[in-house]
Amino acid sequence: MQKNKGFSLIELVAVIVVLGIIAVTAVPKFMNVQNDAKNATVHGLKSALNSAMSISYGKAAIAGIESSPEGTIEINNEQIKTRYGYPEGTLNGIAKTINYDLDKWNLIETPGARKGIIFVWKNGPVNNITQGCTVQYLEANEDTPASLIVDKDACKLPLQTKA
Repeated sequence: MQKNKGFSLIELVAVIVVLGIIAVTAVPKFMNVQNDAKNATVHGLKSALNSAMSISYGKAAIAGIESSPEGTIEINNEQIKTRYGYPEGTLNGIAKTINYDLDKWNLIETPGARKGIIFVWKNGPVNNITQGCTVQYLEANEDTPASLIVDKDACKLPLQTKA
């Protein structure tokens, strides 16, 4: 009796079909890795801002100006303007405080009673800065400490399909 030394065409087609089905179900999960990386970038900036806020408040407390509506502290050889112990919501405040690569971010100052900065990821949806890929810093006032606002689904963009 002669031994079979290969696979039949039907067996090869069956394996290719099974691999195709696995690929179709797995590819969308791998494509979502891009959104996860964008979210990690946003949350990395949030962590840098949180650390900067804590360090600034600690330095302001040591200087005795944590309750003052205006003050100045030094961080990284930079003079940082503070409000109630936290960096101002300006380019001369919080933006100078963090040690982070800001080349990837557009910084937009927001005016008002509680000034702030919106950090918009340059590769994010620039047209709509109210949602997605943004971190907003709001400076402190006499009643409220400084705060950060990040959408919980910061960069969850829909998967794009080619037509």
